Amino acid sequence: MKNKLKSIAAPKTWGIRRKKNVWIMKPRGGHSTAYSLSVSTLLKFYLKHAKTAKEIRNILQKGEVLVDGRKISQPNYGVGVMDILEIPSIKEKYIITINRRGKIHPAKTDISFKLAKITSKMKRGKKTQLGLFGGKCLLVEKDSFKVGDTLVIEIKDSKIKEHIKFAEGASCLLLGGSHIGELGSVKKIEGDKITISGDSGNEFETLRKFLYVVGKEKPLFKITEK
Repeated sequence: MKNKLKSIAAPKTWGIRRKKNVWIMKPRGGHSTAYSLSVSTLLKFYLKHAKTAKEIRNILQKGEVLVDGRKISQPNYGVGVMDILEIPSIKEKYIITINRRGKIHPAKTDISFKLAKITSKMKRGKKTQLGLFGGKCLLVEKDSFKVGDTLVIEIKDSKIKEHIKFAEGASCLLLGGSHIGELGSVKKIEGDKITISGDSGNEFETLRKFLYVVGKEKPLFKITEK
């Protein structure tokens, strides 16, 4: 049962019917369990493209599912927040987000880039290695990036299109706290305490670790609620 998890023990961010399904596939990869789902779970319970494990395997074996431009063949591959999931054969593309109910939510999108938050950095000789949200790393020539900043990366060639700094005025998505799933803009930065101006006109404080910068002045994508 290493690849499975009891539904009752699943993270609160998973929008699944816990009593109906006893077991659910556990995601594997760099994303934390709280911020990711297996591609099997997404196809079966969220997107309704398959009803059985066999149907899911057939879909994946045909190379019909892409995550950040890469073909996925393993049902337990973890698809996490800000990943781009695409099914070209039926012209569907989603960005994985968190909605205002605090649940992982695939929102339809047409963007061709990925927003990658910098979670760590270290020197690698003359270059700098950036650790990104979701576990991936990127080597860069210039050391002009800071933890908390977001990179706009082209999916087609994995090149950095834009660098968005974690700064006052930046647009952000909340991934935790009492305002999880809300969009807002950074109003004031005081160490780890951040004051946010919410998109509904409210103002509140949160922790730096909950913020994911998603644009300079406004979000670079739309979140559609189900």
